[in-house]
Amino acid sequence: MPAYIDGCRSSLATCLDVRPNLVRYSFAKLSRYRFWTMHILKRLFARVDGPLLHGMLAGCAIMVISALGLFYLWHSAREAQLDAVRTELVQLARVAATLVDGDRHRLLKSQAQAGSPDHLALLAPLVKFHKATSDIIYVYTAILDKNRIYYVAGTDYLYHINGDGETPDPIMAPHDTLDPTLRRALEQHEVAVDREPVKEAVRTYMSAYAPFYDSQGRFVGVIGVDMWVRDFNARIDAIRRAGIGAFAAVAMLSVLAGFAVYRLSRTASRARRRDRIIQARLADAKQQAEVQAQRAEAASRAKSDFLAMMSHEIRTPMNGVLGFANLLLETQLDPEQREFAQTVQRTGDALLTIIDDVLDYSKIEAGCMTVEQIDFDLRSVCEEARAILQAAVAKRGLIMSLAYDATLPRFIKGDPVRLRQVLLNLASNAVKFTERGTVRIEVSRLDEAQLKISVADSGIGITAEQLDRLFRRFTQADSSTTRRYGGTGLGLAISKTLVELMGGTIGAQSLPGAGSTFWITLPLIAGEQTQAQPTGTEQSASEPPVSVPTLVDAVGAPPARGAAQVVAARVLLVEDNFVNQRVAVYMLAKLGHRVDVAKHGREAIDMLGNSGYDLVLMDCQMPEMDGFEATRIIRDRTSPVLDHEIPVIAMTANAFPEDRARALACGMNDFLAKPVDRPVLAAMLDKWLKPASGTEPRAAVG
Repeated sequence: MPAYIDGCRSSLATCLDVRPNLVRYSFAKLSRYRFWTMHILKRLFARVDGPLLHGMLAGCAIMVISALGLFYLWHSAREAQLDAVRTELVQLARVAATLVDGDRHRLLKSQAQAGSPDHLALLAPLVKFHKATSDIIYVYTAILDKNRIYYVAGTDYLYHINGDGETPDPIMAPHDTLDPTLRRALEQHEVAVDREPVKEAVRTYMSAYAPFYDSQGRFVGVIGVDMWVRDFNARIDAIRRAGIGAFAAVAMLSVLAGFAVYRLSRTASRARRRDRIIQARLADAKQQAEVQAQRAEAASRAKSDFLAMMSHEIRTPMNGVLGFANLLLETQLDPEQREFAQTVQRTGDALLTIIDDVLDYSKIEAGCMTVEQIDFDLRSVCEEARAILQAAVAKRGLIMSLAYDATLPRFIKGDPVRLRQVLLNLASNAVKFTERGTVRIEVSRLDEAQLKISVADSGIGITAEQLDRLFRRFTQADSSTTRRYGGTGLGLAISKTLVELMGGTIGAQSLPGAGSTFWITLPLIAGEQTQAQPTGTEQSASEPPVSVPTLVDAVGAPPARGAAQVVAARVLLVEDNFVNQRVAVYMLAKLGHRVDVAKHGREAIDMLGNSGYDLVLMDCQMPEMDGFEATRIIRDRTSPVLDHEIPVIAMTANAFPEDRARALACGMNDFLAKPVDRPVLAAMLDKWLKPASGTEPRAAVG
């Protein structure tokens, strides 16, 4: 017995060892099978590209939808045919039920009564009905007794149709085959008909049942009518054949539609591929353009910074050269020394003009040239240009006149600085190229929306061929003109650009030896008269002035008022350049003022906090603290400065319009561009210092 038990244990252990191995082997085999299946499916779908898949889906969708439609039509036609057969059967069953004698039917109890008078009398009308109606296979009666169905009488006892060789059922033969339609008719005493045909080996038929009653109106049983559905089958076969043909046509249509969709999808896919390539190229080009734009913007900023630096660095020593030349001319000099000093002065002025032209042209090339739209006095600008050129006009013995249309508004909208630059260029050219006679500046109304400024002279004139290239860069009417009269050939090109930036046009008319007329047209937009600004700045340092005052440039100014009109003032000069300090101190001293010097803005703030001054001449670019920041601190009423409304005049080598706007925006009252001569400085001091009398302080003219 122990040996038997050990053997059983060994067998059990062996079984337990083997089954896990079998399970592991089965799962491993299944995993490999799934892996290979997924691999094959992936490769299959990888070969089916987008257009082919679209075509297959479109064809399948059309086929499925069409098949559903065809099935619905076939089903509807079949149901219609079945309804017709059912209706006919119901009518036949009801007619047959009226032919059954219910009382006589109750007498038939067994097969022994077959052929009896009651049996034959019961069958006679039914057989007659059977023979008179086509396609009827069999007419019979059935009863329900103790929940069991029995066949009682049938016409096949006396009459058989062709092809029906079955033996007649005996009277009271039990019906054990499930027939729900017959049972429903017997149980519910109602007419019932088969829903679907009954298919047998030799025939297909449908049955209908109708109740019949005895003379007392009591339910006896039902009569059944079996009818061949040969016509129904023929019609259904015809419908089926038509459906198959339609399905074949639909299948062909689906294939064609799928092919069309495939072609369209392939075309669209290629178009999308091309679009993606183009979009990628455009994106790359856009990125490159953005990079180039950033580089160009950086280059433009660098160029602008370089121009600003060059303007400052060139004007700073020029201020010393021209300033000391002017001071030297006011000393006792012998004729030779005076000639040398005047030569230095004229050469410096010419060099400054060239520098201004080159810087303006460089700003135009960099796209940095801008114009303002402020209200200004047009007549004052014209008179100022005339006054600046008065010395050159008198030296040549010419007559310069100004004709101003009285119907024009005095104040218009525009850029007074740029307009004066253009007007000075045209008028100075007229003076330069006129040996004798007149120069006439005329301001008139061209129409309701434009004004015209003309500069006419009686000079050497210009030929028609020379007029064509007159406004080109680095070009003068005649190459000999440069040798005789000097100049860079940039003035008219710059003027043309400025006029176009201001929304106007420029042109010229001339005849050789009969003089020239240069004209510009500008938009005529009436402005408002600027309110006078009080001495100092009443607005906060963070707010820009309402309008930019007429600025006095280094190229010239109206004659200064006499020094007797102003008291000796105490002026604080804030300047880091030693040469410029000396020039300004000498000029201010000759004008009768006391001067203190601060080397940068922080030192100026300390001095303004300890002592009282009448005016500050402020350089803009200085170490430690520049002039802009110093001016903001001066205007700040929380700062230690004693007088927050003291006039602050920018006197700097930064001469661009944006430098003027920045100076005025930070709270400065006015602007002087270096180099500055003494008459310009005197006029500026006369403008902002309190007069000796008790009159109101002067204000900037807008």
